[in-house]
Amino acid sequence: MAYLRRAVLGEWRIVTATNITINNQQPTIKHSVVAFQNMNDILHSNSLINLLQATLMFVGFVGAMFIGTRFLPGKLLEGFDQPDGTHKIYKLNGLVLFTATTFAVAMGTLMFHLSLVPLYTHFWSLLIAANLFAFVFCGILYMTGRQRQTNAKERLFLSEILSDLWFGIELNPTWLGVDLKMFA
Repeated sequence: MAYLRRAVLGEWRIVTATNITINNQQPTIKHSVVAFQNMNDILHSNSLINLLQATLMFVGFVGAMFIGTRFLPGKLLEGFDQPDGTHKIYKLNGLVLFTATTFAVAMGTLMFHLSLVPLYTHFWSLLIAANLFAFVFCGILYMTGRQRQTNAKERLFLSEILSDLWFGIELNPTWLGVDLKMFA
């Protein structure tokens, strides 16, 4: 005798099967759970809406992290000598930012019934949005760094471009007082 149940959790299809067999007057019960995601769901019309929602969630989170990095206190450390002889001051507030984020999520969950389920249901859309953001932001940093260079060559070899992308073309890129290489 077998029982089959189906459930839908977001974009996931869950099938549970219970198989009961009786051998020598002893029942044997086997449970199996199969969860799968139909990849055709990505092609449905609501996938663009999910991608836009995920993009808004990601941009909102990165914006909140940027504001927190800018305004939360942190330990100030002096960096190494710059080519012009000055020292850059770095604000190390990553632990404070992490603690504030964890506290905000916990309070939002307890007091305002904030749910983290959209992180699960929009996982693939969030992954796509985060990677698109990373590539676009990397390109913007590369282009602005190339424009600020005074001795930039007209043509670069692929190895030089990859080296510039990996190590960064600008020594200390800063935007609105936040060192982008130290940004969370």
